[in-house]
Parts: sequence; C-alpha cells; structure tokens
Amino acid sequence: MYRYYVTKLDLKGFMEYPALPIPETVGHYGQNGIAFEGICCHFYGFVEYEKELPASDVANFGLVPGPSPSYYPIDEETARRAHEMMSFRDYQKGSKTWQYRVRVDEASMIADRQKKRIDPMYHEKVDRLLASFSRRLAENLNAESRIGTMCPSILISGGSNFPVRKKQRQNEASERNMKEYQEIMGLISRICSVGTGGISSDEPQAIEKLKLKLEKLEKHQELMKAANAAIRMKDRGKGDAKLKELGYAPDEITELRAPDFCGRVG
Repeated sequence: MYRYYVTKLDLKGFMEYPALPIPETVGHYGQNGIAFEGICCHFYGFVEYEKELPASDVANFGLVPGPSPSYYPIDEETARRAHEMMSFRDYQKGSKTWQYRVRVDEASMIADRQKKRIDPMYHEKVDRLLASFSRRLAENLNAESRIGTMCPSILISGGSNFPVRKKQRQNEASERNMKEYQEIMGLISRICSVGTGGISSDEPQAIEKLKLKLEKLEKHQELMKAANAAIRMKDRGKGDAKLKELGYAPDEITELRAPDFCGRVG
C-alpha cells in the first residue's frame, strides 16, 4: 500500500488528490488540517493506493509520500462512556481513534525522515522506537478512558453525596497516566536522536555495528591519505586527475587545495 499525505484543498474545502485510480483508503484530519512536528507541510489527511502513483500526479497535487504506520485498537465504547461522565455534549464517534492515529502518523513521518538521514544500521532501532510509541500510546489512551469512567464529574452527578474519595483516586490515576503520556511523547525526541550519537552497548548487534563503523572510518582515512598524496604531487594537473579518480568533484578539489588559517593545504 502506498500512502500520500494531502497538502491542498479545492475551493469547496475538499482534499485534492487523483480520483483515478480509486484510493483504497482516505483519511481526513479535518478542515484545519494538522502541522506535524518538524515537517514543513500542512496536512489535511492522506490517501492510500494499491499501486504507486506517477511522479507527475504526486507533483501536480502536492502530495507527500509517507509510510503506512501500524495502529493498535482504541476502545471507542469506553471513550464514549468516559466523555459522557464528564460532559453534556455528545461524543463524536471515532474521535479518540482519530486523536491516536494523528499522533502515530506524525511519529511515522518523523521516523521515516530520520531514516533517510542516518546510516541504515540504525533503521532497526528507529522501527523499534516507533512500534513502541504506537503500542504504548494506544494503551495510554485506553487507560485514560478507563480512568474517566471511575467517577463522574460533579457537574454531571450533582453535589449531593458526591464520592469525594473516589474522585481523588481518579485524579491520582489520571496524573500517573499523564506522566506516562509525556514519557511516550518523549519517544519522538529519541527517534530524532537515533544515529546522531554513539552506539549504545545495550543495542542489538552493538559489536557488529561498531565493527562496521570502524571499517567506514578506516576507509575514510585511506581516502584522506590518497587525497593528500594527490594534492602534494608536483604536477597539479596529474594531482587533480587523481583526485577526480578518488571521486572528488571540481568544487571539492578547489576546496581541498584552499589553505586553512595557518596556510596548510590538504
């Protein structure tokens, strides 16, 4: 399944995307859309197709390709009962699921962006953090609904014989759940930091990752030695030809030959 995030609305306020082929799934984020953290686009929803769209359609409709995340079930019935115990307004069916999936969509887009920035050796860790985020957030939101059914609001039940102690226990449970929610949202920051620091000793295949990193550093060191040897050749033309063989572009060769603040070259 190929997912594309929608960034445009037509004059009537409907999302703009190719009508053919017919999309398998259409997800709406509402008329105002959602701005995902750290991603410079305003998304109004997404569409999913069985086959990949032509690049021309993606460009013409301003679509943003993205991953199709895995969701966990949200207990809508408990969410409805919790809402009715706290508010006189009708519960909007599916709103809890919508709240959950928007956050998972955002996390999956951030994870996908991060994987494009870092070495593939770290992709597994990003995937594990994203899976943990999706599962734990569903559990947390379902727990929030269950806590909401423990005791009604005093505005709903009235002040006569109001169970004060029961309300206190509900508030304490709600505070603990909110603290866990903040920890879960912190996983997004952890996803953004994967691959930007060292390799943790508790990572799977940590030894293999360290060996691979060492091999890359050694290859880079050998490349630097070869580049310095080419720069020091008396015949500059031959030196530049050698640098070109090593994979350096003309502007990179110019930069390599530019002296530093101490007049050193190479």
